[in-house]
Amino acid sequence: MVKINKMFTVKEIKFILLIIFSVIAAYTDYRYGKIFNWTNFSLIGIGLLIAVYEHFLLNAVAGIVVALILMFPFFMTGGMGAGDVKFAMATGTIVGGKNLLLILALSAGLILLYVLFARLGLFKIIRNSVVLLWKGLKAFVRHLFTTLKISLLGGRPFFGYAIQGVSGSLGKSERKKKVKYGIFLGLANIIFSVYYIMQQGGIL
Repeated sequence: MVKINKMFTVKEIKFILLIIFSVIAAYTDYRYGKIFNWTNFSLIGIGLLIAVYEHFLLNAVAGIVVALILMFPFFMTGGMGAGDVKFAMATGTIVGGKNLLLILALSAGLILLYVLFARLGLFKIIRNSVVLLWKGLKAFVRHLFTTLKISLLGGRPFFGYAIQGVSGSLGKSERKKKVKYGIFLGLANIIFSVYYIMQQGGIL
């Protein structure tokens, strides 16, 4: 097994790269509603190059085929975007067909957990609590210096301005966001990759 700087094997390096690209894909899917082509095609290129080096090319191609067979029907019916399909293909070049099946199953499980949390209201409670705390903190910090300055100049008392700022911020409505499959596939990739790296390192 070839090692890089006597620290990581080539296999571990490619899973680290998969983690990095999965974070990027999940973020852009959440933030912009799409996974950009440069992300997918860069990962596909890296995966194929490493596959040739490792004599893993047949498995990498199998990963692409598995992704197309399983994901393309969802794309045709509007269940997911083309970026999601290409991201699954890119993942397949790194992990191969067999492991891609495991990752897709894991992503489906994460979606089911999300739906369960949403139906029970647990996800909404957690999300709203975090949003309220974050918005309250931002509002307080934003008004901290300006209100202190005004109060020192003889205006409204400091805490009056601070409370007004926090209340106004918390009263704003949040824009609802659609659930994106790229987020769940990215999380599944990260979980699988971390498990693999820890297993190879003898931690598990």
